[in-house]
Amino acid sequence: MRPYLNEKDRGWISALFGTAVGAGVLYLPIKAAQIQFPILLGIIIISVPCIWLAHRNLAEFCLYAAVKNEHDITSTVVEQFGRKWGFILILSYFISIFPISLLYSISLTNIINDSLYKFFNIQSLSKVWLSLFILAILNFILYKGEKWILKTCEVLIIPLAIILLFCSLYFMRIWKMPTFDSIYFIESIPACIALIPLIVFSFNHTPACSAVAQSYHLAANSKTEGSVKVRRILSVTIILLAGIILPFVLSCVLSLTTQDISYAISNNIPALIAISAAGYISWMPYVISIITLLAITSSYFGVYLGTAEGGVGLVRFMINARHVVSKKVLKRIHLAVHAGIFLSSWLAASLNFSVIDIILNIVSPVLAILLFFMPIYAKYTDHKLKKLRSPIADIIILIFGSIVVIGLITSFVT
Repeated sequence: MRPYLNEKDRGWISALFGTAVGAGVLYLPIKAAQIQFPILLGIIIISVPCIWLAHRNLAEFCLYAAVKNEHDITSTVVEQFGRKWGFILILSYFISIFPISLLYSISLTNIINDSLYKFFNIQSLSKVWLSLFILAILNFILYKGEKWILKTCEVLIIPLAIILLFCSLYFMRIWKMPTFDSIYFIESIPACIALIPLIVFSFNHTPACSAVAQSYHLAANSKTEGSVKVRRILSVTIILLAGIILPFVLSCVLSLTTQDISYAISNNIPALIAISAAGYISWMPYVISIITLLAITSSYFGVYLGTAEGGVGLVRFMINARHVVSKKVLKRIHLAVHAGIFLSSWLAASLNFSVIDIILNIVSPVLAILLFFMPIYAKYTDHKLKKLRSPIADIIILIFGSIVVIGLITSFVT
């Protein structure tokens, strides 16, 4: 009897899980703690299915709309939307993911530098050489291909998941009973709208969705078979994310006092640091370093795949290679794009850029538009995608996506 999930399936689940679990998960409890507990539970119950539907939509769009011999999202959008809008969408896709690669490069360098001092009393190293060493290792794994990437993600997310679950259970000893009369619902509506985008991006594995669709498109005998596999992978991923992230977030929320939350907000620090600063758990600084290192490293691979895909699509478009190019030319394009990402990430980490968060605030609405709206538009304007239409689910995704975009724009403006 064939296993429900084989080694490749488990690898892609790990990659998707790792892509989603990044810095957002560490800051989510602070935002969540500003909302009444029952309202928070309601938002989570509504959000998780919508997030799953949106990612499934995007992956199936990449799978079913792919043109012959081409399977990634960039060739797909040109085929679906024409060259003008195709270029705009490819550019939007690239600029919504590329800054995240730079942010993770910066974060990894800083985390490892701080950890070396904290754990081994090694004085601050040159970020130029430290970042070069870190990026060289990560890019070597990426160069080795899918099997190495998936195996590395699996190695990273297993201890990450165990630590998050352990923290969720251990924090029970410092839980405070939630209060249900601190604010009225009408007063919490702005906080709810601001929370929803953070929930979405704490579960967001958009950068790796196209890569998953491409992998199973190439391996399956038909698009239907590939779709069954992709749906299974995404379903298991969202279950794992919900089963690990949500207990961690809720446990952190129940562990924070009003004073802890105010301190975290005023100092712009994540929940674990707020718990550590309050002196509840003495070993928390060590756990923070390990969680952050594992989360950002695993996220780096998924984000890098999306960044490289968008970069290659842009270069191909600009040299007027609409569909198929020779293997020799394609190899040169990939080499140039990977070199460009590597050098720009090294530069960002070496100089420790501080403007990345501003860039992310600008491009996050673009990423939300691509996730929630683009696949639905394609389904209802292309007859060959008619089988993917699901009016009720699509309306839910559109409404939820609109709330996410409004929340992102509102939080950026304010």
